[in-house]
Amino acid sequence: MLFNSIIFFLGGIGLFLFGMKFMSEGLELSTGSRLKKILGLFTANKYVGVLVGFIITAITQSSAVTTVMVIGFVNAGLLNLLQTAGIIIGANIGTTTTGLIIALNIHTVAPVCIFAGSILILFTKKKKLKHIGMVIAGFGILFLGLKVMSDAMKPLSELPQVIELFKFTANPLLGFVIGLAITAITQSSTATIGIIVAVMSAGIITDMNQAIFILYGLNIGSCSPAIISSLGSSKNARKTAMIHLVYNVIGISIFAIVTLLPLGFVGIITSLSDNISKQFVYAHIIVNIIMAIILLPASKFIIRITEWIIKGVDEAKSDVYFEYIDEKSLETPSLAVVQTYKEVDRLAMMVVGNFALAKKIVLGQSKDAENDMLRISETENTVNFLRGKIKNHIIKLNATELEYIDVKVVASLSSVINDLERVGNHAVNIVKSVSQATENSGAFTDESISELESMMENASVALSRAVEIFANGEWDQKGTQEVKQLEEITDDQNERYKQNHIARLDKGQCDYVTGLAFVKILIDLERIADHACNIAYSLYYKK
Repeated sequence: MLFNSIIFFLGGIGLFLFGMKFMSEGLELSTGSRLKKILGLFTANKYVGVLVGFIITAITQSSAVTTVMVIGFVNAGLLNLLQTAGIIIGANIGTTTTGLIIALNIHTVAPVCIFAGSILILFTKKKKLKHIGMVIAGFGILFLGLKVMSDAMKPLSELPQVIELFKFTANPLLGFVIGLAITAITQSSTATIGIIVAVMSAGIITDMNQAIFILYGLNIGSCSPAIISSLGSSKNARKTAMIHLVYNVIGISIFAIVTLLPLGFVGIITSLSDNISKQFVYAHIIVNIIMAIILLPASKFIIRITEWIIKGVDEAKSDVYFEYIDEKSLETPSLAVVQTYKEVDRLAMMVVGNFALAKKIVLGQSKDAENDMLRISETENTVNFLRGKIKNHIIKLNATELEYIDVKVVASLSSVINDLERVGNHAVNIVKSVSQATENSGAFTDESISELESMMENASVALSRAVEIFANGEWDQKGTQEVKQLEEITDDQNERYKQNHIARLDKGQCDYVTGLAFVKILIDLERIADHACNIAYSLYYKK
């Protein structure tokens, strides 16, 4: 009997964890783009952060997902530590919603949910409905697992050995360690709540004084996924995970003292319900809400402690490394898309900078043309290297479950990367043409310089405006039209200036080598304007 009960209990845990994971993935896939919009609400206002943290955790049913997502946004430079503090506090409160669902213990509807969810997953073609099916089926599997755990524990509750074993949890320290250990192993405070509720339902734990320190342990253990996720990340990302830990350690320390003192805190909890499982869930809600009320005003103090523990700032990375992309974020595709977008935007700024240097060299405005040519060559090598790495990352990203809008974004990014690479190549070609003309026969004529200056200015404005539109991430009808007009002007200039060049050749005002370099530059500038137009139009799918 003992062996069978243990096997079924472990099987119940497996069902519970699988159901929770399945439901969480379904929720995330069906709301991924909405999560990004919610993340767009982030401001320096930490109170808004609390609300956002709560909403995201309530949607994903996992504070770990929220915290890992926040770490990804910190890595991408989209959030600062003060903003993350409020979000993490909100995520702590958000975990209580799952506890409430578990406390309902509506296991009788579990088979219906599993059946309905399976029908949607297996027999519908729309991804949206399949994701909803995952949520419904996961919900049912979760409660089925809870039922299996509870039933498996009932025979064990009569065994003297099991009763003696759980008597040890009456010791506050041991109860705390058990809660922390289970949560660290399962990587989920929700799973720990499910397991403890099952044990309570079997009548093995019947005293809230015994259970309260298990609750405190699981609160601290809930920080483990974020800490593990932050390993190998930037110092700011590690500080974000540490904020979560420091916040919980301070808050739980306060409640541990209150509980040990004869203030009647546990008595208040037990007065709320005769059912110990509900008492446990209510305690979880009360503890997390009061912790937020007490510690939210002290966010800056928590950040100072964190910065004392993890000192310093990140060293500047070489350009050849990702600044925003974190491979770990592929587990959260909606976050990975945001990071990839930021990395491509960074690539765009490198290309714009390279073209600006090329423009100075052509117009004789460079103070050290030789050094600037070297910088252009080095940056172009970096652009080509990063392009390859981002392309490989996009291939991995495409292999994940992406929402329809994110599929469009990723396709757009692939196109923009190619345009940026071509712009970079044209900038290098322009510098080479100038170098060849100078080495062979001297400078361009004043008229040629004037024409190049006018065309380069139009191409430069078109490229900068296109990259600005891309960075904003929204369809800009007016801005895109401006880029299109500049592209048409450069097309016209290309044809007119070629004719002017032929006239100068006929008059003997310039030689063949210089003239050839001039025509090559015109072609490169016209192509740059074309690619700028492509970049601006890359957001047309958002129209």
